[in-house]
Amino acid sequence: MPPSEPAQSSALSSHWTDRAVEICRAVSEPVAFVGVVGMLIASGATVVDVFLRALSIPGITALNEIVAMAFTVAVAACIPSGMARGISLAVDVMVPRLAPRTKALLTAAGSTLLLVFLVILSGRMGVFSAQTVKDARTTQLLEMPIAPFVVSAVALLAFAAIIQFVIVIRDWRVAFVTRYDPAQRPASAGIFDAALIVLGVICVALAITSLIDFGFVQSWAQRYTTFTVVASVIAVWIFLLCLIPLAAVLGLVGIFCCALFIGFTPALSAFVTEALGFLSNYQVAALPLFLMMGSFAAVAGVAEDVYRLAQAVLGMFRGGLAMATIGGC
Repeated sequence: MPPSEPAQSSALSSHWTDRAVEICRAVSEPVAFVGVVGMLIASGATVVDVFLRALSIPGITALNEIVAMAFTVAVAACIPSGMARGISLAVDVMVPRLAPRTKALLTAAGSTLLLVFLVILSGRMGVFSAQTVKDARTTQLLEMPIAPFVVSAVALLAFAAIIQFVIVIRDWRVAFVTRYDPAQRPASAGIFDAALIVLGVICVALAITSLIDFGFVQSWAQRYTTFTVVASVIAVWIFLLCLIPLAAVLGLVGIFCCALFIGFTPALSAFVTEALGFLSNYQVAALPLFLMMGSFAAVAGVAEDVYRLAQAVLGMFRGGLAMATIGGC
């Protein structure tokens, strides 16, 4: 007799790949905690600087350089934990129209492409960090050495890639053990399965052609620029609808399309420069602080308290529910 569903679920959850993912999650959480503490310290320094300037006292010298270097490492420290928890943006609007096995296969394919993206990012940033060590680059005002911060970020990204490799093994195992069940197959699943097969054939053909003669693909793309741009935009949306993570889609498609016009080496160099520039951008540092503020507010129950206050004040009036919702926001 076949095992019952709870027994199958227990057997799957006790597989070594699931235990490996749990270990990765347990190891990455303290690293993320250190990163969050670093963000809070940097934000506290910003608050102190604002108060000092409000009191007509000279603020902290070159605070933007300190925050930029600190956030470069702090943000990178949170990425391994995000990988271990499976926190990646993906469009799941097509999930109800996919069969369970198709969904599992697409999830595994998306995890694989995300691993490729992390390997490229960490590898090229490793090359860049080696160059910073060789050139002994420093910041402009404080003349802090940049190499320790960049090397730390590279090590954390490599750690995230290792964790993602474990997740890829787990996802492919789940995809292969997921059984085909006609009862759970949506009516329109056949159309989407056929479309996925066609898409896969096109991607494989394009990859093989690029490996054999990339110059031909590059010259054709440069000859038909408008078609190439439109096709790349359509490809981005198709991959997103196929449950591929947003980071992998935009990163890999962007690198490939840039390589069609300027070559792979300049495209990868520009990719690393833009990625590192984004991590060390002083203005972008406000984004993780807003995310932490929302997380702290949700954990502390501030949102519920604000809504109850708005409901108590405005609930007695006509349309009070709508006004309380707006007031809570």
